[in-house]
Amino acid sequence: MAARTRNKLGNNDSLQMDFEPAPHLNEGSIVDYELKTALSLQASMAQVLKKLKKKTSEDNVHKSRVALRRWFSVWSVMQEQGWNSDEFARKQIKPLRRLLKAMGALRDLDVCMGKAKALGCSDSLLKKLKRQRKKRERILTQLIDDVEPLGITDKIEIYLQKQAASLSAEGKATPFQVFNQYICTQEENVRKIALKAATPEDLHKTRLAIKKWRYLLTECLGLTNLTLVTAQTTLGELHDLDRLELILRENQESAEVLKALRLARADLFKQWMRCRDR
Repeated sequence: MAARTRNKLGNNDSLQMDFEPAPHLNEGSIVDYELKTALSLQASMAQVLKKLKKKTSEDNVHKSRVALRRWFSVWSVMQEQGWNSDEFARKQIKPLRRLLKAMGALRDLDVCMGKAKALGCSDSLLKKLKRQRKKRERILTQLIDDVEPLGITDKIEIYLQKQAASLSAEGKATPFQVFNQYICTQEENVRKIALKAATPEDLHKTRLAIKKWRYLLTECLGLTNLTLVTAQTTLGELHDLDRLELILRENQESAEVLKALRLARADLFKQWMRCRDR
């Protein structure tokens, strides 16, 4: 079976050329494939979280966020396939989401600091952002101590192995059929919101939807699409500038800095439109 996705984010053409899924996607057990995929992502999470526990640096925070988001993109499918339980959601998934949120707050500030410096913002603002980062870093460090993420990743591995043994793949669709259904649904969601996205809030929602679509393609089918990479990156840059503009206004930064930001944003929005429509 050949897979098709759309060619433009905002229209009905195909994003990727037809391709034949690898044999293991059409012939293997969906339970075995989901288990293997989830354990691989779990191992990646454990590796980066170990580094994060030692040092909450900008790089470690970023890599940890990416690892957790990739995990949650696949888990969003698996939990609808019978892998979840109330206890697992409460004891393992909920603490990971709290950790992801705290890392997000710190990562957002790291990005704002970098862009504020590049725009030539005042020393007083940069010092203020630096103080805020230290505060958010302390919050993240305390949360890491509280939830013990490495213990969670160990428990996730044990749980997945046990849960896999209780799930039957008999009569179920192939891995490709299962994942392609979710990917196509996510694609349709992106296409709908991409056409209408105009406000910063809508553009941010579009970016998150594209990110999930991209991760599902990569983690579940082993595919990378450069159009999605470019779209996600461009919308991420837009979101960063929108968030930074609010900070600049609150701190009464100079008109020159605000003008430079708006010019940069205008260029990025044009890039997004070209990416969406090409």
